[in-house]
Amino acid sequence: MHYGSCSFLDRSRPLPAFQKLENQPLTPEMSLQILHDEKQQIAETMSFLSR
Repeated sequence: MHYGSCSFLDRSRPLPAFQKLENQPLTPEMSLQILHDEKQQIAETMSFLSR
């Protein structure tokens, strides 16, 4: 990351969050499932890092 020129905002790179959708429609149920999955992954990562 280089904050001076905002190169970390390179718009030519795909966003991982959108790649997970794989052309699926984003329904309310899908949104909740994504949030649940990511919340679990964040909890696991925080647990690992706090050891």
